[in-house]
Parts: sequence; C-alpha cells; structure tokens
Amino acid sequence: MFRVTPMFQVACGEQVLGGPQAAYSVDEILKNGMVTKNTCGHLNVETIRGRLLYFVRPIHWWELFKQ
Repeated sequence: MFRVTPMFQVACGEQVLGGPQAAYSVDEILKNGMVTKNTCGHLNVETIRGRLLYFVRPIHWWELFKQ
C-alpha cells in the first residue's frame, strides 16, 4: 500500500482537501491497473495493468490559505 500526495495540486474527486488520503494497493495496480475519480473534466480512459492514473488540477491561491 502507498499514498499519493500532490504538491501544489488538488486531487480531482479522490479526496477532500485536508481530508484523509486514500491508500493504493501495489498488487491491485500491478494486476489490473487503477484510475482515480475525475471530477475536474471528462476523459474516458481504460485501466492498464501496472499503471495508476491519478487525476489532479492546479491548486487555487485561496485554497493554500485554507490548510
């Protein structure tokens, strides 16, 4: 298991800003691949074995002060 922490970016729908981080299974990614939620846009992608596709967007300046 591992966690992803974007720097100066915000995950698109995967977690709430300042909330608990999701953990990802290395075994699951290697066997099936994984795609995180994407509430920032519209992109249809398939999972690819061995790949984690993690959607982020740039952080807004006012979000930096909320932390």
